Amino acid sequence: MKVEKFIGIVEYSGAVFGLAIVQSILCTITAYLLFCIIYHFKKSFTTAWFGFGMYVVLIIFSGWTGIVYSDAMGLIFPTLIIWFYQNRNKFNKYIVWPSIALLGYWGYRIKPQIFIVFIAIVMITCINFILKPEKWKKVKINFGVISLVLVVLFVSSTTYKNLPERMGYKLNPNLETPIYHFLMMGFNEAKNGGYYVYDVKYTLSYYGVEEKKEAIITRLSERLQQYGPKRVAKIMRKKALSIFNDGTFAWGFEGGFYREVFPTDNPFSLFLRSFVYNGEYEIEEGNHYHITKTVQQIAWISCLILMVIKAIRIKSDDEEDDIYSVLYLSILGLFLFEMLFEARARYLYTYIPLFIMIGSMGMYDLCYFMNQLISKKD
Repeated sequence: MKVEKFIGIVEYSGAVFGLAIVQSILCTITAYLLFCIIYHFKKSFTTAWFGFGMYVVLIIFSGWTGIVYSDAMGLIFPTLIIWFYQNRNKFNKYIVWPSIALLGYWGYRIKPQIFIVFIAIVMITCINFILKPEKWKKVKINFGVISLVLVVLFVSSTTYKNLPERMGYKLNPNLETPIYHFLMMGFNEAKNGGYYVYDVKYTLSYYGVEEKKEAIITRLSERLQQYGPKRVAKIMRKKALSIFNDGTFAWGFEGGFYREVFPTDNPFSLFLRSFVYNGEYEIEEGNHYHITKTVQQIAWISCLILMVIKAIRIKSDDEEDDIYSVLYLSILGLFLFEMLFEARARYLYTYIPLFIMIGSMGMYDLCYFMNQLISKKD
């Protein structure tokens, strides 16, 4: 609030609007980084603009972009991490790797799944050292960088732990929820692994993290024994469908904090609203949300198909082999994260740029293949 008062924001509504502006700026920077990353792959402006177009449809037109929450606030982190990794040989290693670690840690504190990108980079780097013995010689050379990364992670962790106290807040241990809670909720049959209010009430009925952890593990164990492999597999199937089958990422189906509709006589505002509000919130005559929803669904399904095409077309001697490995490993990690923990399509939001990166390269490969096919016929 001190920062907000310094720049003239004295009311809560004003603070929210200020954060919305910050998110819009981060969203714009992410779009620029995405364009640069895609262009760097094949030096193709056409492919880069294709990716930018997908970003406009899936992110800019998304209702989630305007919601002040961790999803939109964390959007830039995975993309910026990939940008640093892609340009790791262009900048000083003492800047690149600590920056990746810093973004990974604080991204994790905003949205836990963001850390998956950092894990993917560490895994691919370690695999390269194992498969390429000549790189072991560089371990001693890079000892300083590795040490600095560990220091950055330690300092970040210490800072985070002391942050509430420094800001004058006191955490309520009865409201603190261990990660096992979201694992338990991810295996509830009633909501197919989605948000389940009775699981929340169950967790909050216990005091302290350790007591909650013990109770949650007991309930999760009983639940898995009761379901058996077939019912668990059925839950996983429905979870995958609910998470990956919606190009709007469940816009309008969860969260009631944004649904208050303020009256206005501004015709342009009414026109824009007609593309955003959906379902029972189709508040204006001549609603256009069905257009937004249809275009987003087409773009999303197309992106997923193009990702498969790129996976088929990857060559082992590709110059960008490492970064493709990081991208696919990140998506695989995200998939496992979503399948194990509470299921929400919205949780894919911060990773949409990574999906677009791969999808854009799939489009490039598809166009290249079609051109080759046409050339052979001629």
